[in-house]
Amino acid sequence: MRREHAVPLPTQAVEMLRVLHGVTGRHALLFPNRDDRTKAMATASFRQALLVLGWAGKFSPHATRTTGSTLLNGMGYTADWIERQLAHAEPNAVRRTYNHADYLADRAKMMQQWADTLDAWQKSEPGKVVPLRAGVAA
Repeated sequence: MRREHAVPLPTQAVEMLRVLHGVTGRHALLFPNRDDRTKAMATASFRQALLVLGWAGKFSPHATRTTGSTLLNGMGYTADWIERQLAHAEPNAVRRTYNHADYLADRAKMMQQWADTLDAWQKSEPGKVVPLRAGVAA
């Protein structure tokens, strides 16, 4: 969106970034370019990684946003929190003019629960249904 956007990170993401810092921490960028460490990683590098992993055509970063939005809405979270987390602009021009809330504390709790839910899914037995804990959002 070409504007500043604060993103609260769950503890799991912070831990992953700390580990990654051990690999790339001597550079100014967390994801440096392969050839010039002063520049950011090329978008094509991510596509190539998906290809190497065998995920090309099966995984889409944008579809991850769609899935997250759908499931967070299903978990009962406030649409304002979810839309702000996705950096979506308020479609109502009047409301957009007057409401500048970022809901950062609420979004942090939401993202922590989302990360905990993903962890539970990863640890679950194949074929076992893991509840979304609907109704816990407040």
